[in-house]
Amino acid sequence: KALSKLQGLLGVFPDIVESPNNLSISLRNPGMVVHPGVMYGRWGPESWDGKPKAEKPLFYQGVDDFTEKVLVGMTDEVQSICRKMEKLVPG
Repeated sequence: KALSKLQGLLGVFPDIVESPNNLSISLRNPGMVVHPGVMYGRWGPESWDGKPKAEKPLFYQGVDDFTEKVLVGMTDEVQSICRKMEKLVPG
């Protein structure tokens, strides 16, 4: 009922599709890895000295090796959770 109300408010597009569970939303969403990973890589204690930047930093441009390691590590954790869930809940 709520989905049809929401779809009615939005119109034909975007098409709202019900997800079978929260894990399929959260574990499939690349934004949950990319955004916090890039933010940590750029502003975490390992890479930022806490001083103001001379220029406004661009979000995606300039991702360095440290940030790449953060992103790969986060992706590996998500994939590990997915594989474990697949074993626990077949199909």
